[in-house]
Amino acid sequence: MLKMMIMNLICKIKLLASLFVLFCISQCYAQIPWISADDMPNLIRFLPVPPDSSSAAFVYDCAQYMRGKEQRHDSARLAIAKRDAEWSVDNICRIFSKPFGMTISQQNTPQLYSLLLYSLITTDQVGKRPKDYYSRVRPYVHFGEATIVPGDEDALRHNGSFPSGHTILGWSAALLLCEINPDAADTILACGYEYGQSRVIAGYHWQSDVDAGRLAASAAVARLHADKRFQKQLKRARREFARKAIPSDKRSLEIKLEKLPFKALSITSAESKGISLRDMEVMFNGSIAFPADELDKPIASFSTLLWNYLRNKGFSFDTPVVVWCRFYCSPDGSPRYCLFRFYSAEPPVEKQEQFARLLEQFMQSNSIDFKRDYRFAFCTTFKVQ
Repeated sequence: MLKMMIMNLICKIKLLASLFVLFCISQCYAQIPWISADDMPNLIRFLPVPPDSSSAAFVYDCAQYMRGKEQRHDSARLAIAKRDAEWSVDNICRIFSKPFGMTISQQNTPQLYSLLLYSLITTDQVGKRPKDYYSRVRPYVHFGEATIVPGDEDALRHNGSFPSGHTILGWSAALLLCEINPDAADTILACGYEYGQSRVIAGYHWQSDVDAGRLAASAAVARLHADKRFQKQLKRARREFARKAIPSDKRSLEIKLEKLPFKALSITSAESKGISLRDMEVMFNGSIAFPADELDKPIASFSTLLWNYLRNKGFSFDTPVVVWCRFYCSPDGSPRYCLFRFYSAEPPVEKQEQFARLLEQFMQSNSIDFKRDYRFAFCTTFKVQ
């Protein structure tokens, strides 16, 4: 009995050890950059070299360092500079959430968080080569003075100053977030700019280090765009933001539509289910009459005809929309209603196929003979986002 218990205990320990190893491996893989350091732009080949100590540019660096020390007297700016000193993706998310207009976190925006995590550990690599190559002395070491974050001084004392790694981090994040929410670009870029300036105020970087960091980040982000994994994650983050950016009342409408079984609806019956279209922004109104020769064609031709009509009228299914179709039949002229929705992330071809499929379901569920009944349709599209 005791032997069996010991054997079971050993098996459990082995299982736990295996799980721990798998966990460690997964964590290691989670931190693998999308692009290797060797495949990132070589800053040594195109960035201006750090200013020589006898140059006018270095005099400017010294003047900016002195100005940064003066800014420490502003308690609010000092607090921001200390906050910006923490190098982490989570801190970047906290800092940029307000200018971005949405809480950025692994819980609230998992796709955007993943985009930033992988992108920033990738762009961070671009600064290592010039840091090692130039081994520029940091200003607090040059002047023999204290910084506002004394806990980092020993660790960074022999780490190259040019370019600023924090600036690469902050400016990369700013550029990426502008692509997700371009309407907030001004505030996002202002935040990214000041994030770099915090390193001058802190005493850890010369102004030319920070300026070079912004150029380095721009080059690194440009390189990211050629990576397919980045492209896919960028699309996921954009779609996530588009859904979360919808006001709560519109988002609840979208959820209700998502759960609604497909069937013919009138506006009254739709509103009885909590789906109000009257308050939504109308993007397009249009009617189409179907020629007699078109009536002999199958439903696929009919859907193509209606789809092409909407596209030729200038309507583009490139934003989340609800499409409300009223099909008027003969001989009595009574309407049939069809309500469905599209997402902007769906490719145009898939949207057209979905369009045809929903129309066919609509016909079948209402026992409507297309060849006999249809004469014209009237469509309204409502903007969801």
